[in-house]
Amino acid sequence: MSIDLYPTSAEQADLAAGLCLTAGLPIDRIAAFFDVDPNEIEPHSLADAAEIACGQTFRSDAEAIQAGFSSASLPVALSDVASAALFAGYSAVANQLLSAAVTIPASLTNFSATHGVSLDLGDVLEQLPASGEPISIDVSESAADLQLQQFAGKIQLSRQMIRNDTLGSLVDLALKMGAAARRTTEETVAAALQNSISYTATNAVTADLDAAGIQAASALLRGHPGDRQPTSLIVAPAQESAARALVGQSNNWSHLSLVVTNRVSAGKWYLAAKVDQIAAPLVLASLSGSEEPTFLEEPSRFNVLGSELVVYHATGCGQADPLAVVRGTVS
Repeated sequence: MSIDLYPTSAEQADLAAGLCLTAGLPIDRIAAFFDVDPNEIEPHSLADAAEIACGQTFRSDAEAIQAGFSSASLPVALSDVASAALFAGYSAVANQLLSAAVTIPASLTNFSATHGVSLDLGDVLEQLPASGEPISIDVSESAADLQLQQFAGKIQLSRQMIRNDTLGSLVDLALKMGAAARRTTEETVAAALQNSISYTATNAVTADLDAAGIQAASALLRGHPGDRQPTSLIVAPAQESAARALVGQSNNWSHLSLVVTNRVSAGKWYLAAKVDQIAAPLVLASLSGSEEPTFLEEPSRFNVLGSELVVYHATGCGQADPLAVVRGTVS
């Protein structure tokens, strides 16, 4: 059984519509696209569709994806269904509906102002365990492990402190507190990136940061089932000169975007796949879907003439696809 972008049977339309509903797309637009009754659309995961295709049971979408791209794990027929119908067709439908699914992965390879897509997991993260404690969540039938980090800062300012601030040191206080919260998130992301390497080292190479090393990492990335395309090179400041030479306009790697961050060790570099494929290296979740730190200013509890500044931010970051990033270790 295959699932085409324009289904030819009612059964195919129901299954394709169910996949879109599971992804979080608007039910009215799904019904209009497939010309089906919105009251009859039932959620279907990729695992459901794969089970219909080959009769085998999968615990999650991620497991079905990995099996579907591996002819060693399942019959070749399922691989054909998975690549040509389930995933390609499903992605095309989602793109045509122009609505983002709740499980869109974030690349998190840009350690600047924004980090990509935040998932609205407020119900999951409202009751936060201790900072740094890992939890497991379920998002549209797919499981992910998130390492939680919380930042909270508070300072109380009296009217006298503000009046005596002749140097203006309190002017940028809120920005500094917000920046500290952002750094906490960046550190969480960097730790998840460095821990994303498989224990079997199937996504790691020992190679210098040069043309031969990038070629080896690219071949490994493309060689995994799914043919992932390398788009981002992440290096430490000590490797910036060599990296910029590699991605210069006159060589074969000019299409790579370069990310330089001091949050990865100098002896390692990372080559990551593009984020709009099946899965990205990492996924980021924020409390109530808030990508930016929350800043509050309210009257001080101890002095009505003073102010109380509060900044808090809670995020979780975890591995999405272990085969979507390759780590290079300088020999």
